Amino acid sequence: MSVTLLKSSQEEAVISIKIDAQTIENAIMKQYKVAMEGMEQDAPTLPLSNQKLLSLHPQTDIWASQVLNEMLPVYYNNAISELKLKPMAIRQIKPKKTKIGEPYVVEIRVALAPEIELKEYEGLKVSYTPVIATDEDVITQIASMREQHGTGDDDDALLKRLSFDSMEQLKTEVRKTIEAQAEEKTELNKKTAVLKTLIDTNPCVAPEEVIEQQLMVQLDQLHQQLGEQGMNKYLKDSDKTIKDIKTEMRPETEVEVKKNLLLTAIAENKNFKVTEDEVKQILLKQSRLITDPSLSYEDFRKRAEETPGVMDHFNRSILIEKTIAYIIKHAVFQKLEPQRVLN
Repeated sequence: MSVTLLKSSQEEAVISIKIDAQTIENAIMKQYKVAMEGMEQDAPTLPLSNQKLLSLHPQTDIWASQVLNEMLPVYYNNAISELKLKPMAIRQIKPKKTKIGEPYVVEIRVALAPEIELKEYEGLKVSYTPVIATDEDVITQIASMREQHGTGDDDDALLKRLSFDSMEQLKTEVRKTIEAQAEEKTELNKKTAVLKTLIDTNPCVAPEEVIEQQLMVQLDQLHQQLGEQGMNKYLKDSDKTIKDIKTEMRPETEVEVKKNLLLTAIAENKNFKVTEDEVKQILLKQSRLITDPSLSYEDFRKRAEETPGVMDHFNRSILIEKTIAYIIKHAVFQKLEPQRVLN
């Protein structure tokens, strides 16, 4: 592969990526050989070059398209890394017409991340709402259990249903559970307050096309979650259009884009690095979500490394979380009026 920076400005860059002809030909030949398995009788009987074989096959254009779709993300990521660019979005992909035996050349125009002026991110003064577990919460939770199991005020029936020996034991377990919930909600409130303060303290502009790109990703995820019929029903029942949904999503999406811009800039400013142990931990966590028991960690990692963009996504996630943890650690917190966990 060879990469050339054709044009660069503060807002965008145009790069040219050239993949040599032999690499393309070898990849397409793999597709050809898979298609020819069990069909040797249909293959030409005379010895032909790879290029001639591919030129005669009607599926070659389809295979070439598949190969390039698989290869281009990897070459693109390598090019961005080599040129040390910070793209926010791809604006245009312009492949040049080619044929078997010639290199594949594509020009890609990308929007670059804006320069972020960091004003303050250490020692942020942050007010947050702590969440606490009270005796009233314990009573409320047990009352909910009585209703759920239909035991009324019969303590013995409730204890039998829940396999506890005494009400004190049940109350202790309930308190332990809701205290864990309160602690989790408190940490979430602290994190949310820190990120809001960070954005308010360091104003920046979220590029419009990045917001639009994120909105389209969220709409696509909603579409996949609901399915075609479910999406149509949702739009009909809510009396909304796609434009309405985008308008509703936009404020939160804009905040998310700004947050990521700031956290990325801070990570670079502090020169944070991703360690091998951190990568392993996140991959182990993800691998546990896979229901295939035969998939080992090594196999999962290999699959992740071979899938374009996956490892980059994990690395970015680690850096973002590491940066958030750093800001929280160095923030100055002020507690507001506590909130009950079951409020």
